[in-house]
Amino acid sequence: VTVRASLASDTMTVTDPASAAWDLVDIQIPTPSSNGTGALTYVKEEDVKGIIDKISAGGIVSAVGAGTVKIKVTRLADNKYKEISKFVTVTFDKSTSKVNV
Repeated sequence: VTVRASLASDTMTVTDPASAAWDLVDIQIPTPSSNGTGALTYVKEEDVKGIIDKISAGGIVSAVGAGTVKIKVTRLADNKYKEISKFVTVTFDKSTSKVNV
């Protein structure tokens, strides 16, 4: 007979990062606050314009153009808490760079 303890539900808070010009800087998604200790994953959910270049394992988002996307942030289950996900909105502004000719 195998006895398994059920996992508790977790809560997680994560805030939307500040926007930035897409060609000047990558955007760091703030580290979520939760009770769990499972790994964090980041997945683009809504990227209609295809502006996301990549999302690092540490939550750093880089873009190839201006726009707004939704990123699903997931804290994976650990030995005490169930998996939990939240969405953040990441906005890359138009370029502020000027080209002199």
